[in-house]
Amino acid sequence: MGAKYDYSNLASTSVRLINKFGKSILKRTITNSGDEWNPTQVNVDTSIDGVVTAYGLNEIDGTLIKSTDKKLLTTSLIDTSDKIVDGAIIYSVVSVSTVEPSTTALLYKIQLRV
Repeated sequence: MGAKYDYSNLASTSVRLINKFGKSILKRTITNSGDEWNPTQVNVDTSIDGVVTAYGLNEIDGTLIKSTDKKLLTTSLIDTSDKIVDGAIIYSVVSVSTVEPSTTALLYKIQLRV
């Protein structure tokens, strides 16, 4: 068995390409502050870079992936409880999948829904 491949250069390339060809969008995380019995929810917006694309017709099944869903490609970790703000559109995060051929995450594919 040969030596393991070092994916760190490929991960760096992913970051560089997303930063160069992507756009700045906001990751909105909702945090609770204040008393436990009467918390105040606060939106914390973090600027991230990503590429937002439509799903291909062969990917849309009308149930798991709807025709209005979008795909976000980013190198920033997103949680399903986060929201994505792209201009005036606020998306919910349906699912997150990681492109991770080894122990190095290269890219995150996020399914977004209005």
